[in-house]
Amino acid sequence: ITLFETEIAKAEGAERLPGDVVFKLHDTFGFQKELTSELAAEAGLEIEILYTEGGASTLTPVIAGSIDIAMTNGILGVVAAYAKGMPVKIISAEATGAPDAFWYARAESGIASMKDTAGKTVAFSSPGSSTNLIILQLVAQEKATSKLVATGGAPGTLTQVMSGQIDVGWSVPPFVLQQVADGRAQIIARGSDVAAIRDQTIRVNVANANA
Repeated sequence: ITLFETEIAKAEGAERLPGDVVFKLHDTFGFQKELTSELAAEAGLEIEILYTEGGASTLTPVIAGSIDIAMTNGILGVVAAYAKGMPVKIISAEATGAPDAFWYARAESGIASMKDTAGKTVAFSSPGSSTNLIILQLVAQEKATSKLVATGGAPGTLTQVMSGQIDVGWSVPPFVLQQVADGRAQIIARGSDVAAIRDQTIRVNVANANA
């Protein structure tokens, strides 16, 4: 709390707590956004947190200067944007490996592993996202001939899987765990199955390079 009060003092006279301060409290001192938001509100400051579906939908507002910091971006998309001359910079690593991501199918689908996905539609969130990187590695590792499809966020992907629009969805906890527990869905692969990325940084936090 003392750390927060120190940062608040620096922001005296402002209406919003700067994004770099919110990030510092989270990345350096472990403050969760909910705690920071609550403490900021008590001090009369606002924090605007926006949720996206990852990939380009996260990077675009950073590049445009609309938001200060974008967290947990897939490193493929960030590097691609930088290579095209976009004003984006990595300010810290967010995740090494992918122990939380998993892929699942309907229980009655007959799909038990990635090897069963030949000709099947397999989801990832968006081009350049961490799930894009992981599924590319999973398919290559298992020599699967899947049809990869960008499906957006985890909730929307779940709807598409359970309605039969796609065969295999992606998710992270807590999404889909209830369906798995109920026996309506089964996990067929995990990000941790990919040996090639276990020690690689796949998600990063970024900011506008001109900010």
